[in-house]
Amino acid sequence: MAGSISGISPSVLFRLIEKYRPSLFVDEIETVLKDNGELRGLFNAGHTRDSAFVWRADTSTDDFEPKRFSVWGMKAIAGINAIKLAETVTSRSIIFELRRKRPDEKVDRLRYAEPLLFEGFTAQLARFAEDYSNAIRQNRPILPDELGDRDQDNIEPLLQVAYVAGGHWPDTSTKAALKIFKASQSNQSTANELLADIQETFETKHISKISTADLIETLVSDDEKSWATYNRGKPITPRQLASKLRDYSIYSKTVRLGYETAKGFELDQFTDVFERYLSQHPHFLPSQSNISLRANTNNNLRVTDGVTDEIAKGNKVTNVTDREKCDGAQNQKVTPKPAPALDCDVVTDKTPLTDKCVRI
Repeated sequence: MAGSISGISPSVLFRLIEKYRPSLFVDEIETVLKDNGELRGLFNAGHTRDSAFVWRADTSTDDFEPKRFSVWGMKAIAGINAIKLAETVTSRSIIFELRRKRPDEKVDRLRYAEPLLFEGFTAQLARFAEDYSNAIRQNRPILPDELGDRDQDNIEPLLQVAYVAGGHWPDTSTKAALKIFKASQSNQSTANELLADIQETFETKHISKISTADLIETLVSDDEKSWATYNRGKPITPRQLASKLRDYSIYSKTVRLGYETAKGFELDQFTDVFERYLSQHPHFLPSQSNISLRANTNNNLRVTDGVTDEIAKGNKVTNVTDREKCDGAQNQKVTPKPAPALDCDVVTDKTPLTDKCVRI
């Protein structure tokens, strides 16, 4: 089943997910989730399969019996400046920042695709899930140490598929993961950005304590950072600074600076936080010689190709899921290039076995 839906409410969405197990493709995500904490909560809850449930009162009964709804599933979301979404969403995502194409670059428009194209893809994916779901579920890939815990959680399902595929895929996928998450460093959350800038302040000034006023002055002095315009076009305020640091249990206190005292911070207050939150990001991309992977060998792994050729000839694809066809097909064509999108996040979980699609 595939369909396009606009203006869907959270109550309809979790019932739809419970019934149809769709994959969600959501455009203009910055508008969809704006001031909609309940919908954002559904997206966040759907990240981990074992705990992807919401509870609601069943209004069809007189006693309003609690009922559990599954909200697990693959989600691809896109939008302008999607990286600025709530950290609870972006931290559960694999983020791709796409660029505007040049005038000389050509892409196929998705709306011109053959109607049966996606039915063929759906059948292929459904058959792949049926044949290899157990192997993927049981696979334990080597997770790059350069990635933080959440990044490892996000990329593990894709690495599981790569390891089952075997060949060059484990190595290729691991290097791609490192490159993707390295690119995401520059788009870290504002909280981590603040910590990194405070750490830089202590290091460049070679100091062990600083007043709140001097810290803010240093933060806003760099025009390339966001602090000079953080407060609706104005510099970040002491109250806003305190609010962000409060999340890390860091509070300003009276510090002695020469012969004077002022409200400020000491380096010792940040040492543990710096180690916990600023040392998890990959600072380099290892060379191929530094990556040693133990890949599974699956010579029988096949996913049927050539579907697009049959569709282009006007032939209806009806036997994509036949085992004989699936196991014996020879790779002939590469699937068409996807249509361009804006910032795109994919919220993942382990064993993402989906075979349906809903467009929102």
